[in-house]
Amino acid sequence: MAKLEDAGIDQNILANDIRELASIGAGGLEFLPYYLHGGGPGVPAEAGEEVLAWDVHRRTYKHPIDGTLPGWGRGQLVSAASGLIVKDALPVSVIAHDSLQDITGMVELDGSISIEFSSDQTAIEYTIWAIYVNHSNYRATRPGNDPQTLIQNGPWARLSRGFCLAWDDSIEIRANVYWTKSLLEAFSEARGYPINKYLPIIFHDHAGHFGPSDSPWWVTGETDGGQSHIEDYRLTLLELYRAYLQALNDWSHDYLNMQFSCQVADIAQKRPHRDAPETESYAFNHEIDAYRQFAGPAHLAGKRIISSELAAAFDEAYQHTLPALLGDVKTSFAVGINQFVFHDTHQRHPPPWEYHKDSIDFTARLQYIGQIEVPRRDLVFWQKNVAVVTLVAKNYQGWDLVEAGNDHSGSFTGIQWLMLGFVEECASAGWPVIFQGGLPSQLYGFNESGQSYVNSTINSIKSLPNVQIISFNDSLVATTASMGITPLTAISANGTWYTCWRSNTQSGIDYVYIFNDSPYSEGTTYFASTGIPYVYDAWAGQQSSLHNYTSTVSSTSI
Repeated sequence: MAKLEDAGIDQNILANDIRELASIGAGGLEFLPYYLHGGGPGVPAEAGEEVLAWDVHRRTYKHPIDGTLPGWGRGQLVSAASGLIVKDALPVSVIAHDSLQDITGMVELDGSISIEFSSDQTAIEYTIWAIYVNHSNYRATRPGNDPQTLIQNGPWARLSRGFCLAWDDSIEIRANVYWTKSLLEAFSEARGYPINKYLPIIFHDHAGHFGPSDSPWWVTGETDGGQSHIEDYRLTLLELYRAYLQALNDWSHDYLNMQFSCQVADIAQKRPHRDAPETESYAFNHEIDAYRQFAGPAHLAGKRIISSELAAAFDEAYQHTLPALLGDVKTSFAVGINQFVFHDTHQRHPPPWEYHKDSIDFTARLQYIGQIEVPRRDLVFWQKNVAVVTLVAKNYQGWDLVEAGNDHSGSFTGIQWLMLGFVEECASAGWPVIFQGGLPSQLYGFNESGQSYVNSTINSIKSLPNVQIISFNDSLVATTASMGITPLTAISANGTWYTCWRSNTQSGIDYVYIFNDSPYSEGTTYFASTGIPYVYDAWAGQQSSLHNYTSTVSSTSI
């Protein structure tokens, strides 16, 4: 249920807290020792060691140079580049793309460089960028002496017998640009071209609220301002991040004999690769569509458990109420999230503690049903968000799908090589495919043949009878209905109802959760299922048969 106190807590107090959790029905706990809580981020390593996070920074020089490279000695040189500035209108400065060049090879061992620029160019000025890598050197913690107790380090043998998941919290690292020392080589191998000369343009808006947005903001004179190279950098970083997560996943399996759960950095691309992906209420800001964007890729990957860290809320320290907590439970459950961890102020000290048992029992009963096999969905959205975001927003702005009863998932793999090929494969196999807002015309990431590949692939499927092209203003409900797609739960109501459908293929029982967050609403729901309907009271743990319903050979309405 909850995260526990600072790692320096008395062991008897810790044991008593765990007993208190059990007394109100908590099914488990996440043990998160806050080493040096309040003292800044860190791991048990001395400053300067290889295991700490790396950061890159840049220095600029706006004239021909015959001397020492700017910033020399401030870190290990990663790359030096030069380019011609053709537009300088803060906050954005534009670099002529054909003038960009990698000049790292011109730098001598002592940091000296001599370079002259052409004088027949009509532009503003030439600029030299020097990119260095070093440790961010935020305060590191001191490793414990002979760590043998649970408080200091934790006995892995006991952990593997008593716990079911090894857990990794979200990575919250302050940096100018997220970096790893093998990124240059990995980029060239994966993307097919070196990133060295494009490094000056990746410094803007890459750390969210964990780091600065560098000024000025450099872009190239390419049609997309160099965005394709930035997308390639992000994709490469995610591929390396996947290797990091895979190592933790393998370690959990092989060494601890348990599964691995974590709060991953990318909202879709890395979630399917973990045993039990975890979201949180903090960055998702109570937005039901944001939770849907998280759950969708995990559902598509066949994940049975999708966890959520609840009770974190902006500006609500010691003000987050039980109704608000349960509101997040109900909202999350409506899109298929089915395991909940309560934390922060929801612990034994505030007065509401004695009332938590009812809430926990209610949540546990929902979880039990929610973990039955994998939910069924009506639609899947494939949409790529290439920006770094720290708050997840609603991606489909219309309400027609929800109001009609469609349950849909979000998936964000964008128009990339693999996605476009998969869409072509689905369309050619007869699957209904809808392009909303027109046909895609751009391939994420840089590729010289990308535009022609997109055009040829789209042209090969756009005339198929199962492919529809509509504008953003067109109704998806009308379009899907015209293609023979009807929701599993069709709703006619005077409010907004959300549904989540799970099926137990062994027992033949369908479970449908209906959520309405308004004070009052009434309407009719049509279920694509037959049989005797029951209502389950998750507060009392009781079910009762429902007698007032209408059934046909293929559906039931209530």
